[in-house]
Amino acid sequence: MGSGEGAIRPLYGWDPSPDTHGAAWLSPYDHPVPFDRHVRRWLDSRFSHLVRILHPAYDSADQPVTWRQIARTRGVTVDAGTSFGALVGTQDPNAVLPGIFARRPVDGSLPDEVMPPLQELLGPSGTCGLLWTGYGGLSDAMASAAVVGDGPQRYWSLRAVADPFAATITYESPNFWWPDDHSWCVGTGMDSVETLVASNDEDVIDTIVRSPALETIRLTTHSNRMP
Repeated sequence: MGSGEGAIRPLYGWDPSPDTHGAAWLSPYDHPVPFDRHVRRWLDSRFSHLVRILHPAYDSADQPVTWRQIARTRGVTVDAGTSFGALVGTQDPNAVLPGIFARRPVDGSLPDEVMPPLQELLGPSGTCGLLWTGYGGLSDAMASAAVVGDGPQRYWSLRAVADPFAATITYESPNFWWPDDHSWCVGTGMDSVETLVASNDEDVIDTIVRSPALETIRLTTHSNRMP
């Protein structure tokens, strides 16, 4: 999950909720990857627009290194279908590239540098969330949360808290979060180094893509499948 160091203050945090907040609309809680094995975009039956937010790697001074910076150094390109493994030339989850990055991107949660800008862009309406029950050390804290899903895809229900430092979860983000009107959805897979935002409102996606605080790739119906 996230680094949890709290270098940048999130706008809100999350508490366990005994209510599922109508989470069934997301069932079967498809893993948030840009494309599935059938080359379908994530949540494409519900949303017409999708953007990838790429989690940065970090150099030896713990400064963010973007995917495009890595690509320029390696003489490769980043496109709609680029995975981090393809970008760095190895699927080894522990691999680093000396002189390029010393720490891989945060997986399973929005990084500290990314969460507040995205929260600000989406506004305070995103109050419903789901967190994977497989995260260690959270069972006691989540004891009062409703659970949705089956098998390995089981999630605790969360509700946003206006004061992040009064919340049970402050520096990590849910695997899914959305507003009550289901007008958009954010998804971060439990082992993903990117976050997806889906919406039917192209302005929402445009705002995210234009943000200088986020490294993004907009996906279309013609985007290539992940390698």
